[in-house]
Amino acid sequence: MPSEPQPLHHAKRTSSGEFENDYGNLPRESVWKWRWERWTQGLPKPPANGYDFPMAHPDVAWLKANRRVDTLTWIGHASALLQINGVNILCDPIFSERASPLSFAGPKRKTPPGLTLDQLPHIDVVLISHNHYDHLDKPTIEALNTQAGGPPRFLVPLGVKAWMNETGVTNVEELDWSDETHASGLDIWFVPSQHWSARTPFDRAETLWGGWVVKTPAGAAHPYSFYFAGDTGYSPDFRDIGARFGGFDLALIPIGAYAPRWFMHAQHVDP
Repeated sequence: MPSEPQPLHHAKRTSSGEFENDYGNLPRESVWKWRWERWTQGLPKPPANGYDFPMAHPDVAWLKANRRVDTLTWIGHASALLQINGVNILCDPIFSERASPLSFAGPKRKTPPGLTLDQLPHIDVVLISHNHYDHLDKPTIEALNTQAGGPPRFLVPLGVKAWMNETGVTNVEELDWSDETHASGLDIWFVPSQHWSARTPFDRAETLWGGWVVKTPAGAAHPYSFYFAGDTGYSPDFRDIGARFGGFDLALIPIGAYAPRWFMHAQHVDP
């Protein structure tokens, strides 16, 4: 019998091991030109008054006790705590000082996280969008895996489970685009985004990337749904996700690393 046709994003894996985006691969813009612009023009420019601005401080005790009210707490960058239907979910958590394989070099946090690891409630589910260092942080994963009361359920893109196992995480499930799973009474899907993955100069696109859709089950007394895009450029994937799932009560769409547009447009949306 003929074999099943591969999904489009698996097309190149038999030859080079790389995944593809559903709507074409990203243009290979010059990283060196981008870095030269950053260095010579002092980019990105800091805010007019610098980074010393007042920060909101959540009610930590209330968050830890809450299992009734749906909440969102932005921790920083793409990290967020969502409390949905009594379930505590973390998206792309990073609590380290740097997004880097090195503790003394690499992109450094400008402001402290809105919550510390110790201030988190017990986390039930962790959603990872892709394996870039500013979205998948080893010290954070290790800390969450040893939280009091047992580890959370880690949901990761295809190919990332091996890295998680090497880090000591066993309560992990990896998903392909359009795969559905269930955790803590919620229905969860991994959905496409337009991006890429890598943790070294030699493993580009060897693991998958994407976003997450989370819904309370059909018939829930208080139905709720949210969409976490992960890192992504604008593509028809947004249209496809909207057509499949309908509207969302909450959408988390990162708009941070969007300039210069000649370099970032395909991989990061802007405001």
